[in-house]
Amino acid sequence: MSLYPRVVLLIAIFIAACSPSLEAQNVPQKEQTQLLTTARSQYYNLRAAGLKGFSCNASVDWDALFTSINGKTPPADDPMVQYLQGSHLSVSSDLSSHPNISWVSAGTPPKDREQSANQLVNGLKQTLDGFFQSWMPSLNGTLITLTPSSVKATATGYVIVDGASKAIDELTLDKKLVIHHLSTTSAKINGELDTTYTPSAKGLLLTKLDGTYQGSADGPATHVTMSATFQPVESFQLPDSLSFVVANVATFKMRLVDCTVQK
Repeated sequence: MSLYPRVVLLIAIFIAACSPSLEAQNVPQKEQTQLLTTARSQYYNLRAAGLKGFSCNASVDWDALFTSINGKTPPADDPMVQYLQGSHLSVSSDLSSHPNISWVSAGTPPKDREQSANQLVNGLKQTLDGFFQSWMPSLNGTLITLTPSSVKATATGYVIVDGASKAIDELTLDKKLVIHHLSTTSAKINGELDTTYTPSAKGLLLTKLDGTYQGSADGPATHVTMSATFQPVESFQLPDSLSFVVANVATFKMRLVDCTVQK
């Protein structure tokens, strides 16, 4: 063997010996509880803060929605726009995953456009429901369970797996216990989402989810980007501006306003 291959081989052996193992290692059971408790304590928790529920009106950016669908902003005197802007959308939550969403129509949709109006409203309600399903585990203290199926230490942090068989959630955390990726697998949907948490005085707040969803293993993937800012309501931090972008489909933007809380 010439000198050059020998040098390369020695360097490779040295790097392998000095580098941390990339293979995930199970965290001992006696250490898991402390690790998980510490991780949970870093995230803002509305329940731990004393909140039982909240209610808000939702102000929809109809121009952004129509522009994303049709490529242009409709005129202000469009009957559909007037109908939608005159209607009232509100949401209330008891901090469970599914909120109560109410739509109160202002009169009736324009003639011959009833089906389009109903589809638009149903899509909007489903979007708002999807946002709360995605965000609430990070706000009610349930995202990181104290009794997961497994906790593994990796070279870059930890992987927490919860569930079994066809319903599995997997969280990827860095060494500071900040969640950077979420995987979910079930009979109905598979998701791979990168997560962004923003520090606040009261704990980490989920401000962005970006990734793909699939209805089945061999189905088409849909790219979704969700983001949120937060607002103070009394002593609590509640979602404020919401954005839900479904690639090549539509962009939903809204604000939660006139919020009240139940303690």
